[in-house]
Amino acid sequence: MSKNVKFRNEEYAPGASFLMSSFSRDRADLEVYFSEFTPAYEAEFGAQIKAVEKMESDVVLSLKQEEATKLLYGKADAMNKNMNVLSFYFMKAKVPTDVITKAKSQLMKRNVEGACKHIESIVQVVQEEETKLVPFGMKVGYSVVLDGLNEELKVLNVKQNDLMNEGEGLTTVNAKEYKKLYEYIQNICRAGKILFDDTYKEDEYTIQQLIRRMRSGNEGGKN
Repeated sequence: MSKNVKFRNEEYAPGASFLMSSFSRDRADLEVYFSEFTPAYEAEFGAQIKAVEKMESDVVLSLKQEEATKLLYGKADAMNKNMNVLSFYFMKAKVPTDVITKAKSQLMKRNVEGACKHIESIVQVVQEEETKLVPFGMKVGYSVVLDGLNEELKVLNVKQNDLMNEGEGLTTVNAKEYKKLYEYIQNICRAGKILFDDTYKEDEYTIQQLIRRMRSGNEGGKN
């Protein structure tokens, strides 16, 4: 395994837990030579592992963001098709299509909030011009259906925005937590390699070996 190999994000907590087993066993011996390795330091290291483990929920958040975005854009694309059909009815009935063109432009730009505002206006036009539009294929009462679809789009847009905002706030925090945990790992490993040089314990304080142990278990021995 290359000496330049690095922890993947999902490997920080498991790798630190492997190291904690060795560190807890050897902490008193290490403290003799490196006074910072007090029981309090061990507790702080453990707390940082827990902090990173808790961030696993961020992975779930990321998946939720992807799902929300996919659902939102799927609904937006469906609405765009509805606009195409409605535009046909408008042209046949000689009803101005300007507002439909504006809504379609915003949908194509993925500006769902802006599109929804234009669709609100379209709903009013459809309601007012129903008698002109129905003869060309539009269903009676379509304004109610369109209004409902627009409300669905609004709800999905708010949900997606909330998830994205939450994710942006967590990204910076996560990076700091990973960095802090790695500093513990690096510090303990440096001291362990010095104290246990040329002993069977040395590998337990080698970052590359910690990663090898995790990946051999998770990937069937592939590094």
